[in-house]
Amino acid sequence: MDMIRVIYNISQFQLGQSVTELWKLNVFSASVYVFHPYMVGVLSVDCTGRKDGVYERGCKAFTKCVNETAEIVNCKNKTRFNPDTNECDYEFHVPPPCGTYRECVHLGDGNYPDIEHMCTSFYTCLGGIFLGHTPCAPGLVFNQGLQVCDWPFNVTKPCGILEV
Repeated sequence: MDMIRVIYNISQFQLGQSVTELWKLNVFSASVYVFHPYMVGVLSVDCTGRKDGVYERGCKAFTKCVNETAEIVNCKNKTRFNPDTNECDYEFHVPPPCGTYRECVHLGDGNYPDIEHMCTSFYTCLGGIFLGHTPCAPGLVFNQGLQVCDWPFNVTKPCGILEV
């Protein structure tokens, strides 16, 4: 898990405030550290002398420098940080590990097991375009040969346990 700084006097802190604004409020005098998944040390960037851009990022939050001022961006709802655009985006547009987007340009039309999710889902490609994920019912994995979700004992590795 990544470490973030949580402001002790949280009543004065609002998401999206710049580090400069937080310094003016003097909320850095007492702080604690906690661990939180998908986030990064978003308050530790000093943007002095840096070009505009993203300098720290996690799946759900990132810090960008704008005019030498750090801006904390928290992705809302089902959005994640997209490294291709440096903005929050829907998770089906974001590549792993933060999103669910899969590259289909070099794949033929069809369904493919999502190995990163232990084949408990599959994704569909059509005309080189990623169409989305489909989860299997609990206990089943995707059988690429049959193009259906199946019991692991009927499916070869890496998705199942069937020995060939």
